[in-house]
Amino acid sequence: MSYCVECGVELAEYHKKCPLCDTPVHNPKQSFDFSKSDYPVFKKHHSVGNRRKVVRQMVGFILTMCFFMVALIPAIIDFHATSTITWSVFAILSAVLLWVSVAFPFLKKKITFFREFTTSWAATAIFIVLLDFLTTGQFSWAKYVVSSMALVWVLMSGIFIRGHIRRFVPILLVFILTAVGYFMLIASWIADTSAVFSLVLPLEVILVSVFLVTFFLIRTKLHGAINYIIMILSDILVICIGFDLTITRYFRGNYAFTWSFIVVLAIVPMIITAIIIHKRLKFHGVLSKKLHR
Repeated sequence: MSYCVECGVELAEYHKKCPLCDTPVHNPKQSFDFSKSDYPVFKKHHSVGNRRKVVRQMVGFILTMCFFMVALIPAIIDFHATSTITWSVFAILSAVLLWVSVAFPFLKKKITFFREFTTSWAATAIFIVLLDFLTTGQFSWAKYVVSSMALVWVLMSGIFIRGHIRRFVPILLVFILTAVGYFMLIASWIADTSAVFSLVLPLEVILVSVFLVTFFLIRTKLHGAINYIIMILSDILVICIGFDLTITRYFRGNYAFTWSFIVVLAIVPMIITAIIIHKRLKFHGVLSKKLHR
């Protein structure tokens, strides 16, 4: 039996170096069997990344089956009652939209927030267009919703666009041109020109202002998932209040809170909860550094 020349720990026959101080073992008379080891062989399929991948795929499969049953059961009931597919189309489309937004990200190997946002946004836009066509037989109210969603997507893309693209594309100019184009498009669809400047333009100013402030805050000061959640919830709150006040001013002649009060009651507790969690995590981080844990 051999011993380490540095720390004196007992060495096995197959040790290439000291297990305690990592001093190389040099014994020309000793033959080594490197197939032996003090530690279990690391198996790639047991790694944390692969386990998470399997769990994600399993969750995606379970959600896919759930949404498939949500689409299949109404279709069977509809066909059994009417011998055709009528009202169940709406249930099927809703299930497909939920699958794209909820289950599909679990089945993908790599997903980012912006890709998921783009996929869900596009699926929602297609769902709205189909819903408009199925209910009215033409492309009527959906054009306002889809164009607004396109404006929001452009504003969001400016936040998550990569740095090397931002060098050649002036994001602020893109925001301005997109907002002007959106305003001109909505104005061309509205017959009452007074509504363009008293209703559409203020709503657009509120939307663009909120996203510009969000863009600069995220790029300069805000970092972390909780801060992003707080910012998104705050944006929704401000947009809903601004839209409510603007719409009531246009139709009633005075500013008043109507439906936005419900949004405030729903979102403000969520914002407060997120802020408390953020403060607790920040305090825990500072305390861990102080205690060296």
